[in-house]
Amino acid sequence: MSGRGPWRLWALATACSALMATTTAPARKKVVIIGGGLQGCATAYYLKERADVDITIIERTEIAAAASGKGGGFLARDWGRGPTKALHELSFDLHAELAEQLGVSSYRKISTLEVRGELGLREWPPKHVTAKPIKTSPLHPDWLDRTDTKSTLLDQNTAQVAPKELCEKLFEASGATLKRGAARGLEIRARDSSSSSSSSQGGRKTKHTV
Repeated sequence: MSGRGPWRLWALATACSALMATTTAPARKKVVIIGGGLQGCATAYYLKERADVDITIIERTEIAAAASGKGGGFLARDWGRGPTKALHELSFDLHAELAEQLGVSSYRKISTLEVRGELGLREWPPKHVTAKPIKTSPLHPDWLDRTDTKSTLLDQNTAQVAPKELCEKLFEASGATLKRGAARGLEIRARDSSSSSSSSQGGRKTKHTV
C-alpha cells in the first residue's frame, strides 16, 4: 500500500465516475469484476456509489486473499514524486474519509520516526562502561532502549491501516455478490448476437461466458 498503492483508490474512484457518466440506458447494469483485492473491491464500492448496478466479484478463494490482505498498510501523504504527487495527497485524505465512513477500526494516524542503532552512535566494539541515555525524540517508544538507540521525527503526516479490513469493508459496502471461481477466458458478443469472438488462456476454451 505504500508507493503506488495509496493513490490507486483515488484513480479507481475517478475512473468509475467516468464510466457511469457514459451510461445512459435505463436498464440496471450488470458488472463482473475479476479479483477480490483492493482494486476489485474499491471498483465495486465506487460503482455502487455512483449508479444502481448489480455487481459480481469473481475470486478464486476469498476477499483480500493475496497481497491486498497481507501488506503493511503504511500510508504517507507527502512521499509522492513527479506526476503522481497530487494523487498521493488526494488518496491519503481519501483513506481517512473511508475509514470514517466505513468504520475501519485499524486505521490510525501515526508519526514516523527515523531510528539509529548502536553502531551508528558509539564506537565499535563498545567499551564496557555505564551507558548514559541518549537525547532522543519525545515520541521515542518505550520498547526501544534509550541507551542504544536514537530517534528523530521524520514525518507526522503518515498513517497505517490493515489492508484486509479495508478490502472487506469496501466489499461489504458495495453490496456485491462473491462468486468463487477463476476466469479462463473472455467471449465478446455483438449487441445483436450475430457475431462473437473469444479468447482462452493456455489453449483452454472458456468454460463460462459472462
